Amino acid sequence: MNHTIHVHVYTCNSRVKKFTTLLKPEYSVSFLTLELKDNERKGNCTSQSSEDSDFEDDDPLWLVSLGLTERSRKILVSGGWLSDQHMTAAMSLVKRHFPEIHGLQNPLRNKSQSKPFTPQPEGSIQIHHTSNHWVTSCYLDGEVKLYDFLYCRKDGIPKELEQQLRTVYQKAATKGHIAVTVPAVQQQKGGQDCGLYAIACLFLLALGDKPEQVHFKQDEMRMHLKTCFETETVLPFPHCTKRSRTSHVTVNITV
Repeated sequence: MNHTIHVHVYTCNSRVKKFTTLLKPEYSVSFLTLELKDNERKGNCTSQSSEDSDFEDDDPLWLVSLGLTERSRKILVSGGWLSDQHMTAAMSLVKRHFPEIHGLQNPLRNKSQSKPFTPQPEGSIQIHHTSNHWVTSCYLDGEVKLYDFLYCRKDGIPKELEQQLRTVYQKAATKGHIAVTVPAVQQQKGGQDCGLYAIACLFLLALGDKPEQVHFKQDEMRMHLKTCFETETVLPFPHCTKRSRTSHVTVNITV
């Protein structure tokens, strides 16, 4: 049986040809390619994101259907900082299993002025990238929430993230502002695992649970995500339940 993979590629010239050589014979590829301008090639093709590095000749695919490469697998199992490739794969799984959920836009999409985030209706979940940090937000049950497992956000939300929330959840605005609830959640150990927590939060929200009511088992999260990717499933990350009543702060974003 022949399978067709639809791939959105932000490429520097020959990346597409290199990518197709990594596929197994039974797969064909339908590309929507967005070529970068000359000045963008010089400035943006050396970043940590997967737009460039994950399509190198010596980086074969690990999981074809999710677009995950061997380099991404090594980062995941070795304790490295997760990239946009992991985030996009996780959101792809949620889209597949929960097609009714809105949002789930490419987290680096907002970095492109030509195609930023678009407003989303109630029933949305989104992973955000800001200042080398991953966080998750949602607009569910009439309330916008921001989940950050590294910073408590008592002193407000960074301008870049604030702008993303303003764009994605402008339909939640009342009287000229968006009320963003920031629940008190478990604080991760170290600075490398924010991506794991963002995805764990994404999965719980998709499954109808509340991340503020659980305590994730951080030392088991990487292998759990690897299993979810390999089996293409959305399963709650290992955790224990906290008390049902939690505290929070509310941040108002002017629209």
